[in-house]
Amino acid sequence: MFGKPKNEEVTASNTAVPIQVTAIPTEFYGGRNPIVKFRIVEKEVNLSKMGVGEQKSPFSKTNTTIKIPLSATGLTNRHSILMWSGVLFVIFLAGASGYYWWQAKNLVSPSSPVVPVAVVSPPVVPEATTPNPVTPDINPVVPSTTIPVASSTISLGGGNLEFPSVLLGDSADQDHDGLNDVEEAILATNVNSPDTDNDQYSDSTEIFNLYSPTVAAPARLIDTDVVQDYSNATFGYRLYFPTSWVVGSVDSTNRDVIFSSINGESIELRVFDKTPGQTFENWFAIWAQNEHTSSLRDFSSVFKVVGRSRSDNLVSYFTDGNHVYVLLYHPIPNSNVVNFREIISMMARSFRLATTPTILPEQLIVPPIPTVDEGVGANL
Repeated sequence: MFGKPKNEEVTASNTAVPIQVTAIPTEFYGGRNPIVKFRIVEKEVNLSKMGVGEQKSPFSKTNTTIKIPLSATGLTNRHSILMWSGVLFVIFLAGASGYYWWQAKNLVSPSSPVVPVAVVSPPVVPEATTPNPVTPDINPVVPSTTIPVASSTISLGGGNLEFPSVLLGDSADQDHDGLNDVEEAILATNVNSPDTDNDQYSDSTEIFNLYSPTVAAPARLIDTDVVQDYSNATFGYRLYFPTSWVVGSVDSTNRDVIFSSINGESIELRVFDKTPGQTFENWFAIWAQNEHTSSLRDFSSVFKVVGRSRSDNLVSYFTDGNHVYVLLYHPIPNSNVVNFREIISMMARSFRLATTPTILPEQLIVPPIPTVDEGVGANL
């Protein structure tokens, strides 16, 4: 059965019918099983396009291209590639989550000392209290907590004067009489009428000339209860200020006095000593830095005291042989609105020195405007 066939029979058969003989691979001899290293898949791979070249079958004597077996490891299977990609993504995600969890855990550790952060609280500004009304010609009571000063170089702002901006605007003026609505409330005038007392003088004109806008002419502003007359006991100057405001000295010598409104705006009057032979221009160059004398204009108070005023009326200067008196406006911090421009003008117009006469001229009575009927009758 397993013997070698006879040559005679093969020869005889070849002459009749050709017989195809398939030889058994040598691996089966000796009882050994063949080592199968590859599996055949239904995909033909053209190795010439992959840079490998054609492969010849080890069992063929012709140069025919055969199907190359793919690796049996499963790495080239599409399903396996997707599966391993998912596994690698999960591993990466788990590693990243663990890393950030570890960082967050070590960010604040109970064993690490916590360094306290110093919190700086803003300075507490004491609320303004309304003192007893100041009666005319009586010096106000100096507050118990005063700031002693040795010279005029120390004031509320300290050092040089703090000037208001020249870009400040005015608040609303409903009746367009020159007094804004805030000032009308303080001076008890009618916010809807430019002439509250109907005496032919506008409210702002009467305030500017120190006459009453609520009582028909002749009537002085000081005779009403809306303003009072302040007198400085140390330097002897005097001026009007609103009764509803608070007045107090910053220092024990009454050199720096503050007139404060309820809403936080204030007007300061500060006295400087002049050195022998010092002119106003020399003093101005030292104390009014960033200001310009070209912006000043000369004016006279109602009591004939000559002074100089900034064009916006928010700063005024008066001088005598030994002192310079500075009246300046302080708006609310970070505000661009002025609510008391006419009031500081009234204060400057009421300024007088100890040697200045304090008699206010009588207000002229304006004759009534004739009506239309009276005018027609006169023509006839």
